[in-house]
Amino acid sequence: MLIGKNFNYRREQIPLFADDELKRLTMSVVLFVGAKDIMLHSAKTAKRLGSLLPHARIQILPDAGHVLTHLAAQIIPFLESEKL
Repeated sequence: MLIGKNFNYRREQIPLFADDELKRLTMSVVLFVGAKDIMLHSAKTAKRLGSLLPHARIQILPDAGHVLTHLAAQIIPFLESEKL
């Protein structure tokens, strides 16, 4: 009950990058989305990013929803592969 009473829902519009802004990204990019996300359309997001950034690594997690947890085993190798 306390969470429901005191939780502040996001009220502002989620910012979207324009296609030309995304196309300018030259660094390695990885996208993780949940196939069962009921808040955002993951398939459309993945398709859009993939068409704009062919070098992006896209991971659609079939059993995941909006909240993605326990991805360290997938994120760490991506980060380690980059010369940061």
